[in-house]
Amino acid sequence: MVDGKFRIGEPDKMRFYPDGILKTKLKDEKLYPEYTISGNGPSLIVYAIHKITGLSFERITWYIVYILTSLTIIPIFFYGYKNDSPTAGIIGALIATNSPLFLARTNLMRLDHDMLNLFFPFTLALFSFLFTFERDKRRLLYAVLCSITAIMYYIWYGHSNIILVQISAIIIADLIVRRKITKKELTEYAIIIVPQLWYLYEGPMSLYSQVMTLVFGIASKTSSEKLFSEFPNIFMSISELQKLSPKEVLENLFTNPYFSVVGLIGFVVFIFQRWRESIFLLPIFAIGILSFKSGARFTMYLAPFAGFGFGYLLDTLVRYITKDESKQDILKAFLSFSTLILSVMVQTSITNIVSTPKAYSTLVADMKWIKDNTPAQSAIWTWWDYGYAFNLYSERANVHDGGSQSTPKTYFVARSFAVSDPEKGWLISSFITNYGLKRVIDLLQSGVKAKDIVEKVEKGNFKKPIGTPLYWVFTGDLIDKFGWINYFGTYNFKTKDGTPGKIILPRKCYPIEKGKIFCEDIGVEIDLAKRVINVASGTIPIRKLIVKIGDIINEDFINDKGIDIEITDTKDGSRTLFLILDPQQTESLFNRMFILRKYDRRFFELVLDDFPVMVVYRVKENY
Repeated sequence: MVDGKFRIGEPDKMRFYPDGILKTKLKDEKLYPEYTISGNGPSLIVYAIHKITGLSFERITWYIVYILTSLTIIPIFFYGYKNDSPTAGIIGALIATNSPLFLARTNLMRLDHDMLNLFFPFTLALFSFLFTFERDKRRLLYAVLCSITAIMYYIWYGHSNIILVQISAIIIADLIVRRKITKKELTEYAIIIVPQLWYLYEGPMSLYSQVMTLVFGIASKTSSEKLFSEFPNIFMSISELQKLSPKEVLENLFTNPYFSVVGLIGFVVFIFQRWRESIFLLPIFAIGILSFKSGARFTMYLAPFAGFGFGYLLDTLVRYITKDESKQDILKAFLSFSTLILSVMVQTSITNIVSTPKAYSTLVADMKWIKDNTPAQSAIWTWWDYGYAFNLYSERANVHDGGSQSTPKTYFVARSFAVSDPEKGWLISSFITNYGLKRVIDLLQSGVKAKDIVEKVEKGNFKKPIGTPLYWVFTGDLIDKFGWINYFGTYNFKTKDGTPGKIILPRKCYPIEKGKIFCEDIGVEIDLAKRVINVASGTIPIRKLIVKIGDIINEDFINDKGIDIEITDTKDGSRTLFLILDPQQTESLFNRMFILRKYDRRFFELVLDDFPVMVVYRVKENY
């Protein structure tokens, strides 16, 4: 969509290279991304604002994230207000927008669906409530608003199954309340339903698949998931999909789990006392309940109900204390003020959430360096987290990204970083960039096992010159992520596990006496004189000491076993980094090429050294 390069309905050639170009398919399943309207609301709205105002995407994103996330407060508050429980609406809205996962997912300049993923379903629920319970003369208006909200929600997020359940709740609740259907009601139902038919036809099957997977743990696998099943499951590494304990779930609502319990009980009380009015909230509440069964990301949907229920109990208490409406208003005002204080307490108690851009300025500068210093038809070979950012700032295709990390491509990228032999790294790059997933699919369908495919690739059976200018890109965030990268890269197809990477980068290290360095943030002492690492449980011998100063690297073998220590300076010489590694990770291409900038010139050429922000290598066409 930028500069006329992207068009709706066409393959996205910038992502998932080269399969967007090859249009890789498995039966009727497209394995390449396409530009679509549905599910791309965040991109569409930023692009529209950019075209109207001329503002940069960065400037728009700087403001839009907090503007859009704040909209979540409106429908939740009014739902409580319309049910004679304003405190429920206030606390529900504040807890929703202050819950840990919501804050993490709507962080500074984080252009993501979650900005409005609570606003749209709660807005649809509010209009549904008003449609059913407001006076007849306004029903047509609310029917139109329900329909418009549903369409916008689908364009924003693209989940027809959620909208199907919410629209079903409208019809069911309305029939319960009215107990009759006239031509007028049929017309109103048509206004709500008919404009959604272009996508709702997918809803039943999508809903069935989601229920079987998330509720019963019976995954309805696609053809590609079945075919690729021998490769490691990348989703285990994604934090928002990790299953939480009940206590952890409750701590992700109110930070005090006891408040969370009280709040959820309060919402259940609301359901029993106002069951007709609560029907429209039940689909969203059901998604939130999945927090106890499935991934952590569902706590974002549960948090509003903990707050709503807490406020509903307070309003119920006020009505019990006094029947005088003027006194009730005073008490509710007091509770509302107390809620503001509570919100501040919740906000300040979440110390592990710091609002920072996902791609900071120095990293963006290096991404733009790639744009200015590499051929336009180049492709980037790196881990998936910054895939979209490279598309935007570098304007280069990437091998895989956050929308395609579930395929074997992610395994091959991880494998290339984890191996110690640069020739294997080159052969893996050649295989993927020349053949994409098409050759992997053909081999698997012909009966070749995943393990054997990898062996054939690394033996050079598919060796072919790399026609596309290809660049290996390492970024500083990958040091912390190398645990999972190494796990997947060392995956054993027989035992079905790998070796977690252990590159420890302490942030607070300082000398305490001659030959001794204390790293405060991890609580260890590095004794270079005795060649040991002192930890709380004892000492660990140092196997190898590697010191890099400028372009000179000295390696000192000390013991046959133990942990390795690396001391390296940044490119500008402004600081020195101490790293603690297991031997296998020391020998990995990731460590050698990124941290030490030590590489084999037969296969790679160093073109940018901005360690620890970014290091870029051009992959040689052939050897």
